[in-house]
Amino acid sequence: MSETACVAIRMRPGTITALPMRAAVLMALAMSSGFAAHASDSFQLQCEHRLPAGELVFDYKPGEVSYDNSAGMLELTGKSGSMKRNRVTLGTTDFELAYTAHVSTRPLKEGRTGKACGRMLGWVELQLAPHRISVAKELPAGSCAYAHVAEHEMKHVAINERHLQAVAAEMTARAARQVARRTFIGSEAELRSQMAKYVTNSWIPEVKAAMNKVAAQHDKLDTPEEYARNETVCGGAIVPIAREALARD
Repeated sequence: MSETACVAIRMRPGTITALPMRAAVLMALAMSSGFAAHASDSFQLQCEHRLPAGELVFDYKPGEVSYDNSAGMLELTGKSGSMKRNRVTLGTTDFELAYTAHVSTRPLKEGRTGKACGRMLGWVELQLAPHRISVAKELPAGSCAYAHVAEHEMKHVAINERHLQAVAAEMTARAARQVARRTFIGSEAELRSQMAKYVTNSWIPEVKAAMNKVAAQHDKLDTPEEYARNETVCGGAIVPIAREALARD
């Protein structure tokens, strides 16, 4: 809502004062400006009261999983930072956050100025696409050790997917409070651009920040007890393979 500064002229009862031409022109301009501001204010009020509530929904779509068997244990260990904890990394899981956003609006138009206003009708699909599971090349596909590591990494995938699903629900709940009364004003061509930028610049960073919180859940999976299983599964085959690989490198 714009603010309009008004200048009052007190007239004495029973007198009519003729204004000089310059003063009359300035007063006419001021009155014209004031009327335009009030007209603009009136349109904004119409926007606030007549537009339907805005909506922004975040949806979750399960991601695909790809496998890679080309990196060795030493490379995966360096990548994961496990070397600092005196651990050998047998597998890793990476993901990228992908999203597709659609925005539309049912605008209210002001015929005199060409200005329009609208509230967002938005939908954002969130996906981790794809998850990339890397299993150390010293553990060939089809082996017991490969299957054991891949199964563990799939637990990390499941954690990420559940967390993203929760993030989508959280963002939808927050958007219901923030987007319902948010009004966009500009030319009709500008409305969608403003809405798309609002999603990209304001909401996607929030989604990324929320996804970063999943690290604590992964830590609960990677316990000392879970790592100890690597020494006994598959008849204890993983330990000598790891020793040989690290000695060779």
